[in-house]
Amino acid sequence: MPQTLEERVSYLECKVEGVEEAVRKISADILMLSERIDHLEVTIDNRLNALEERIDKRFEAVDRRFESIDKRFESIDKQFESIDKQFESIDKRFELIDKRF
Repeated sequence: MPQTLEERVSYLECKVEGVEEAVRKISADILMLSERIDHLEVTIDNRLNALEERIDKRFEAVDRRFESIDKRFESIDKQFESIDKQFESIDKRFELIDKRF
């Protein structure tokens, strides 16, 4: 430990310089980390937007598939209606045959 006042002042000035240098380094590190965080935020936002677009496209594709399936079911329903009409016609013929006998 320094003995004289001048030695003590010199010692404290060295310590203060060390603290100032440490503060500058910490400030530089904080600035660098802040810039990196900003960059990460932008990157995350971009990736989220791209992901949302991909999800939207997939939902649209699924919607189109369901529309296609609905059209197929409608077509099948029409075919069943046609078959029902044919059976009704056949039933009427059988009724006519029964009346003849």
